[in-house]
Amino acid sequence: VIRQYNPNLRVFENQIAQLPPPRDLDSDAAVTLFFGALNRTEDWAPYMEVLNELLRRRSHVRVEVIHDRRFFEALGTANKNFTAMCDYATYGQILGRAHISFMPLADPEFNRTKSDLKFIEAAAHSVVALASPTVYERTVSESGGGVLFQGRDEFRRQLRDLLDDGAKRRELAAAGRRYVREKRLLAQHYGARIQWYRERVGDRGRLNAELRAREPA
Repeated sequence: VIRQYNPNLRVFENQIAQLPPPRDLDSDAAVTLFFGALNRTEDWAPYMEVLNELLRRRSHVRVEVIHDRRFFEALGTANKNFTAMCDYATYGQILGRAHISFMPLADPEFNRTKSDLKFIEAAAHSVVALASPTVYERTVSESGGGVLFQGRDEFRRQLRDLLDDGAKRRELAAAGRRYVREKRLLAQHYGARIQWYRERVGDRGRLNAELRAREPA
């Protein structure tokens, strides 16, 4: 989409700067489900009935919600907590106390242009991704750090298993954190970015000429 306006384009995958400290998941008795997103009502709404059905039967499950008040109010459980829009450090602290991160995305073109950043943030904090195939399919499959769902029946099955099977959660969490440690830290990728920026600076004359041709004003 952008290249039609400026052909001098390079897309870099998101990475994270550093891993948070490791967690001891073996001692956790309760399970926390995390949801934090902007403008996702159309993505989560088809699954809310199933989510509430499973929550009603599991008093040991807590839900942490960031920003999305409609999602929070739609939850049919009193065991929930809401945090308004917050800074990134607070976001990381709340995410880092969770066990499962709910990442629904429908499949319009706009969503397909998003990145898998929410996955690598969750995986870095040893949080298992419960994600739609849109955007997340390749990363979840490659990392083993989560499960995918498409449709209500598959969502029910995958979430039920994650809520009830602590050993499975710990196995997936370990795989996700390992994937981030080995492949998605910024220290492993910053050299390619710096090289590209330096090449653009070295080619400044041609780039400025192209800019004048594209935008004479």
